Amino acid sequence: MIHTDLLAWPSAGAGTEVLDGAGAPATDSRLEASTAVESPVGASAADSRLEPMPHENEAVLDVAGLSVTYPGAAAPAISDVDLRFAPGETLAIVGESGSGKSTTAAALTGLLPAGTRVEAATHSHLGEDLTSAKPRTWQRILGTGIAYVPQDAGAGLNPVRTIASALSETLAVNGYAKPQIRPRITEVLSAVGLDFELHGRRHPHELSGGQRQRVLIANAIAARPSLIIADEPTSALDATVAKQVLDVLSSLVAGSQTALVLITHDLGVAKERAAKLLVMQAGRIVEAGPTDRVLAEPRHAYTRSLLAAAPHLGWGRLRPNSGTAVPDPTGTEAVLAGRGLVRDFGGDRPAVNGLDIALRKGATVGIVGESGSGKTTSARILLGADRADAGEITLHGKPVGRYRRKDLGRRIRYVHQDSSAALDPHYSVERILTEPLRGHRIGTRADRPARVRELLDSVALEHSLLTRTPRELSGGQRQRLAIARALAVDPEVIILDEPVSALDVGVQAQILQLLVDLQARLGVAYLFISHDLAVIEQIADDVIVMKDGLAVESGPTARVLHESRHHYTRALIDAVPCFDDSAVRTIAADSGNTAGTAAHTSTTTDSTATAVEPTEPTGANHA
Repeated sequence: MIHTDLLAWPSAGAGTEVLDGAGAPATDSRLEASTAVESPVGASAADSRLEPMPHENEAVLDVAGLSVTYPGAAAPAISDVDLRFAPGETLAIVGESGSGKSTTAAALTGLLPAGTRVEAATHSHLGEDLTSAKPRTWQRILGTGIAYVPQDAGAGLNPVRTIASALSETLAVNGYAKPQIRPRITEVLSAVGLDFELHGRRHPHELSGGQRQRVLIANAIAARPSLIIADEPTSALDATVAKQVLDVLSSLVAGSQTALVLITHDLGVAKERAAKLLVMQAGRIVEAGPTDRVLAEPRHAYTRSLLAAAPHLGWGRLRPNSGTAVPDPTGTEAVLAGRGLVRDFGGDRPAVNGLDIALRKGATVGIVGESGSGKTTSARILLGADRADAGEITLHGKPVGRYRRKDLGRRIRYVHQDSSAALDPHYSVERILTEPLRGHRIGTRADRPARVRELLDSVALEHSLLTRTPRELSGGQRQRLAIARALAVDPEVIILDEPVSALDVGVQAQILQLLVDLQARLGVAYLFISHDLAVIEQIADDVIVMKDGLAVESGPTARVLHESRHHYTRALIDAVPCFDDSAVRTIAADSGNTAGTAAHTSTTTDSTATAVEPTEPTGANHA
């Protein structure tokens, strides 16, 4: 059983209504023993009750003909999904937002809303039939049998509990004795790069986004499950920490025969970490096979489009589609600037220590660095959401203190890393986009609906989504909605904190191109925070590399990324997962697109995301 304080249970209901049969399956004591946790730290070797029983001839998970239909949906979110993998095997699932990846993960773990219709010819874990599993069965299996790492760290952590307290209860309900709990917490936190004394006593809001994601991974591996399903486990992490976390997951698979499912939009991660690759589109598997073969010789047009949209270091800066750009920002007066910025929360060092930054009209400054390096704190200071202990911030040369707060709120907008936390869950899409217009008295009541539809068009969202709430959108759709909300009031500066980290490569490319086009047309200045160096290369004119609150290197993006002068920057670059992109170049040559990308169509069939996105070039205009 997994502790639901740490991994939030779906609000619509903990169980899944499975219609293939009635009643929970009979419990097999042999199977119960097989899914028990391995011997925790300090356990006696004689305590065989805690030792996992190998199932060499039995699949960890065997699924055939899996289909899922959400309540009220006209069509299934996923159809005819077949999966089978053995102990110690790693499978990666890739596909665009709304393709059914996360729905598949939720179905495999029983974490679907009540009333969802699930049909499967076969669904078993270590031989135990789950086709008619009830909530009680899933509660027993989750934790020691199957562990789930959700994409949304904000929704997966209890905000009123410390990290150590939450992990402690997770271990307690999974059979760990009190003397074993603290050593095991220390072990799993250390494995994901966190410290028991420093981070264990903190609450989720006191951790960075990347640190929160690592806590979820620590929770998943705590009880040594036989299967881990990780839904975008590194989407919020910088390259070095992502590598560390993936190393932990890989070593767990290699050392304990735990099977791993990686749901990711990062094809480099899939290439480096998974032996098998499964590609999903519109709720169906369109291609599957050995990862090396699928990436080198993709047989399906959709797989080829994903490869073509995947960013690579060396592609250079994106150019606007329109062909019209603002004047060269070199030498232009800074719109928003900070000098000598310091923020100290206590502890052994300031969170930000002496940062100098200048955002100019029509230009983008990128900030990269490890989780906890000070990137988001710097952004919050520039936004006015947090104070600086030292230093000065100016807007058009005047101290920001001379501006009214409401005026600053219109001139400087922020796109949050966690879109689900930034959007009111009770508001419709239309109300979310109308509120900033009303708040800043932009347009008349009669004019605003047209402006809202214009904003949806600008971020490739269908008008049919107007009545939906954020929870009825896919992760990628929520993030695009957040970007549209920031654009609503025509700001001078937009601060974007990991705005594309949760998006698949196709939609990511659309959003980056959108941002470039808007900047060329409006002259807006961007501060773009990302852990993805390939994304930074595409979007940023200049980049600042931060470590432990300090800017260790800065300058033009091309120079910093390709002629780095600092060992830390080189370490970030070396940690970037990559794969041979010869297939991408071949596709580009065949399509006549020398930029190395291809047009694509994204069709979402999830009941929470039924819009059809328009076909358009994605990232095709590289300098």
